[in-house]
Amino acid sequence: YVDVQTFATDSCEVREGCTAAGTRRLLRFETESRNYGTADLVFGDPSQNPRFVWDPCHNHYHFGQFTIYRLLNQSGGVVVQGNKIGFCLEDTIKWDPAAGPQRYNCNYQGIQRGWADRYTYNVPCQFLDITGVPQGTYILDTTLDPLNFIPELNDFNNNLQVTVEIPPEDCS
Repeated sequence: YVDVQTFATDSCEVREGCTAAGTRRLLRFETESRNYGTADLVFGDPSQNPRFVWDPCHNHYHFGQFTIYRLLNQSGGVVVQGNKIGFCLEDTIKWDPAAGPQRYNCNYQGIQRGWADRYTYNVPCQFLDITGVPQGTYILDTTLDPLNFIPELNDFNNNLQVTVEIPPEDCS
């Protein structure tokens, strides 16, 4: 959905480069990364893994380059690219009833088979800043593991595109 929010210069969203200070127009959305594989995705203690960076705004480690969000025009050209710096990879949603109990969290990261890591629309930087983007039909493009850091049986399900309608600014 489209939302309008005002950000202070010291907010995490501004400090992390997701938006600029001031009143901004945002396209908010949720993502869910399911582990459909045959084994757990295990990163373990993020302080011991060079792919993770400490995020002082959120006070936990993030896996960088986990997902890229882009707003594309109807021809496939990039209109806006998201700047979410990373993710805490953890079991948040059990989608397979046969999966075991929750194993992974921000202190010992991973996603077990049968679980998903869900990012709701209200998580910091879980949006695209569409300030100044004209009304129209666009494509929200989400790519998981764009640099293929994660070993997978296949990566054919790592991209999702959804058509979105951006309303005129006065209808936000």
